[in-house]
Amino acid sequence: MPNPELLWTEAQYEAQAWEKIKTAKGEFDAFRIVMSMSVPKGVKRQAPTEFRTHTYFYAPEIKAIISYQELGSEVTATSTLVDFNLAQ
Repeated sequence: MPNPELLWTEAQYEAQAWEKIKTAKGEFDAFRIVMSMSVPKGVKRQAPTEFRTHTYFYAPEIKAIISYQELGSEVTATSTLVDFNLAQ
């Protein structure tokens, strides 16, 4: 469970699940890894902070992060695998 009382200099990572994720390039088995952190809203150490979660889906089969989500009160971002090539 994320800890919203983390200092802004701390982050907590947790591998939460193994699941199938659909992308434009197919369906992959992936680890869901969640990073929870508080980040400053300003440049000073005493600036108010915002709690954010970053969720990564890592597919060992292709050795890549196939999906990413960032959620916060002022930020929302999503990225999903479109294409890839494995090195020979």
